[in-house]
Amino acid sequence: MKITILKHQAENPKKLMNGDIYDSTLINHDGVKWDGVVNVDPTVTHDYHGEIEAGEYIARKKIRTSGMVVWELETKDGSKEIPATKPNKRHGGKKQMVAVQIHCGGRSWDGSKGCITIHPDFWQKIKLGWSDVIEVEIVENKNE
Repeated sequence: MKITILKHQAENPKKLMNGDIYDSTLINHDGVKWDGVVNVDPTVTHDYHGEIEAGEYIARKKIRTSGMVVWELETKDGSKEIPATKPNKRHGGKKQMVAVQIHCGGRSWDGSKGCITIHPDFWQKIKLGWSDVIEVEIVENKNE
């Protein structure tokens, strides 16, 4: 099972009260295109403004202690160190992030420090049918 995320390529982005924008599009395993319901960068109030690098990843289903269901990303070789677009001071200036997940976002802010978040109005529908392990392809916007 595979999903594709088109970074910053939404035709109809959704802007939130704090300035966060769901500006990416997800093409689900069944071929359905979800425009403007995905965010791939940290909230505008976070001190790190890098984001996940385009590429192919694996995501494994996890259930947080709160009961929230997420899919945790790793590289194809199993590393939890995910390549990032900018140096990250929390990781010694390396272009990487850890604990990157796909999870439900928020309505007033995206709920992310660099994860892939999906607007809560669409989360249940989008993740329906996802298996415990999914392939994730992230495609860069060629216009940036």
